[in-house]
Amino acid sequence: MTGKAKTSPYLLSGLIKCGACGGSMHGRTTWKNKWRKDGPRIGTKYYVCGAAITKGKSVCQPVQFPQRVFDDFVLDFVARRIDAFLGRQGRAKLRA
Repeated sequence: MTGKAKTSPYLLSGLIKCGACGGSMHGRTTWKNKWRKDGPRIGTKYYVCGAAITKGKSVCQPVQFPQRVFDDFVLDFVARRIDAFLGRQGRAKLRA
């Protein structure tokens, strides 16, 4: 991994594809003009079609999908596959 990929909070950025145009989906945060009581600005993380971001609406409509939905789905799927592969003690085997 190079560049932003090392520290990006978007696990699936560049790995999932847009259903409309086939372009790579990339992480993007939308910021509101609101701040949390402890200081940081409020932002919501999404996956958005990279073609829509870089080439505009003529190529693809910039539909946003919540990051948490995709990440949770993939992480749950991977966890079930690991459990099925390693059996009931799978997580303990991985920790060892």
